[in-house]
Amino acid sequence: MKEYKQQNVMKSRAALLFIIFIFALIFLSYKLIAINFLDNNNYKQTVLSQQVNNLTDTTNQVIPKRGSILDAKGIAFAESNMVYNVVFDPAVLMELDEEIVATTIEFLSEQLEGVEKSQLEALMVTRYMSHYEVIARSLSYPDAQPIIEARDNKIILGVGFEEQYKREYPYNQMASDVIGFMQADGVGLWGVEAVYDTYLTGSLGRRFGAVDDDNRIKQEDVDAENGYDITLNIDFTIQTYIEDAIKNFYEDEEAISVEVVMMNPQNGAILGMAS
Repeated sequence: MKEYKQQNVMKSRAALLFIIFIFALIFLSYKLIAINFLDNNNYKQTVLSQQVNNLTDTTNQVIPKRGSILDAKGIAFAESNMVYNVVFDPAVLMELDEEIVATTIEFLSEQLEGVEKSQLEALMVTRYMSHYEVIARSLSYPDAQPIIEARDNKIILGVGFEEQYKREYPYNQMASDVIGFMQADGVGLWGVEAVYDTYLTGSLGRRFGAVDDDNRIKQEDVDAENGYDITLNIDFTIQTYIEDAIKNFYEDEEAISVEVVMMNPQNGAILGMAS
């Protein structure tokens, strides 16, 4: 009888321990799920916050097109042309089929000089959460066109573009004493570029971002205002003649210094100037 009671006590204890173990296991599982859920939400919020910061920092200002400097007949001595930065998006590609990922990487490595497949594959591993990896800069439209068309036709995915402006002087040093040049920071260095910098520059736009109640990023752009074009009295043909004449005079006469100004005698407009 004693042994029977002891066996019942042991069974009861074992059952109690088993029940406690089950409850402890359920409690731990609940805590783990809750922690993972909270961590996941916190992580999402961190990522979203970072993306919003990326949208609203100074690197996401919308740059205006700088005005052109033209001769009297509309020939450009200085102009700003659109160029393209190619943006690779590993985070988007991570969600896609392996075949389209391979096609995208292969296509980009073929189209972009200096961009290797191994570089893009490495970004897929080391930067797999990133939506913004610039892999090529300042491409002209003819160079960027095949990639733009492939993206638009969904031949490749996970690729975007940043549009920027590049200051160019189509005739190189032509009228450079008058026109001047622009520094890398976008400020005119001397000549017309410097004197009329405020008019040529225009006004910056901005890109703003915010997270809505559904954790979606909403983007809003304030458009930039492009700069004004400036038309000079200088005539391209006369300017060309003057600069050629100065070059020949230097060579023929071994001159130390030569300065030429050609004006319209009726109104004093400067038609050409070089030294």
